Amino acid sequence: MRNEVEKLIIGTEIPEKTKSYTPVSHGSIITRIEEMCESNSLSIVDRSYQTDSGYNKVTGKYTLNLKDDDIGCMLAFQNSYDKTMSAKFAVGASVFICSNGMVLGDHTMKRKHTGTSDFDLTYFIEDAINASVDNFKKTINLRDEMKDVTISENVLNELIGEMFIQDNILRTEQLTFMRKEYNNPTFDYGVDKNNLWNIYNLFTDSIERKSHPSLYFKQHRSVTEHIQNKFFSESIEAVELIS
Repeated sequence: MRNEVEKLIIGTEIPEKTKSYTPVSHGSIITRIEEMCESNSLSIVDRSYQTDSGYNKVTGKYTLNLKDDDIGCMLAFQNSYDKTMSAKFAVGASVFICSNGMVLGDHTMKRKHTGTSDFDLTYFIEDAINASVDNFKKTINLRDEMKDVTISENVLNELIGEMFIQDNILRTEQLTFMRKEYNNPTFDYGVDKNNLWNIYNLFTDSIERKSHPSLYFKQHRSVTEHIQNKFFSESIEAVELIS
């Protein structure tokens, strides 16, 4: 049974295809996700959407029944009918306590609305969901690796500087939000203040609360890749994620 928001998203008029523009319908993405989850015996236990007023821009997030005590497998997509956002799809994880996204990158796709974009995205969704169980195991391994690392104040300051100044991953308002949460946390992630799992969640929570939709996927993926490259010499391949 579809809720009212989902009905409005699917019912929004699809733009005409032109020589330089190939629309990807919101409904085709949602339907393909549902079909592939069913064929892999996966259940969607939660759905959330962020849209503009005309439902031309959509971000969708789905939490699956594939989970452990901390995190659950999450699928996320973005799509637009007004050419402001490319079509994107990612398999990642959602942290239960705060609904933060966690995105790694071998199953992340970004595709402009041109040529065979509608076919390419549909095929990618099929391939990514087929691999979701193995991908989720990688996410759990990364979570466990982060829980084994506690960093000093100097390393934390260095990490923030790299994210903000060197690599231009985070914005000023996100750092302000992170500082507030670091000093007066809303959530308890079950680890010490300077444990890398806590720090990672402060970064991703700032993205969830303060990210522009067009940067949401990119920032998630970049934060995860930076953490992997900085702290784990045998890092798993990057994935991108998502509240």
